[in-house]
Amino acid sequence: MVSNRVERALISLVLASAMTLAGSAQAAPRTISCCDDANGRRVCGDVLPPACYGREYREIGPQGLVLRVVPAPMTEAERQSKAAEAQAQKVAEEQAKENRRRDGALLATYASLQDLDAQRAEAIGGAERDLKAAQEGEAVILKRRAKLDADAKAAGGDRPPALVRAYRENDSELAAQRSVIAAKQRDLEAVTTRFDADRKRYLELGHARTAR
Repeated sequence: MVSNRVERALISLVLASAMTLAGSAQAAPRTISCCDDANGRRVCGDVLPPACYGREYREIGPQGLVLRVVPAPMTEAERQSKAAEAQAQKVAEEQAKENRRRDGALLATYASLQDLDAQRAEAIGGAERDLKAAQEGEAVILKRRAKLDADAKAAGGDRPPALVRAYRENDSELAAQRSVIAAKQRDLEAVTTRFDADRKRYLELGHARTAR
């Protein structure tokens, strides 16, 4: 009987100790938060201490290991800088994507460097012929202008109305034709620039493929 009572007492004591330990474990915080306050002193708490508001803090686990570091909130200037960096990165990525698309199109357009040079010669030749035709049209108008000048000289200082109208029409034609010539010159320059750029990039891509 005595032995049974002692045994029950021991069991009760063990159970009570276990419950106490269990209660302590439940009450203990899983993590604590620590930061350095405005004076450089470390401040910790099972909830974030007021001194840590707006500052970087660390969450520390039961074993004393840092689980994570929470950075301080960004200032307005920092937010703007970060947004600008993100936008610049986005633009750079889009540009890189566009460059890859153009390179693919370039390689698909020309079968070889000789093919590119042949297409370049044909395109530039066509633009030069168009420019020459526009210049020849200007020459025809200038010939008519020379005839008008001769008629005006023969008429003396008093130009007849028909001659005045002819001069006006000639001026209009000449201005229009010179606009055409300027446009054809721009076309020739654009074609030359485009093919020169294509040729340069085609060679660069060719060297890159060889290097690989």
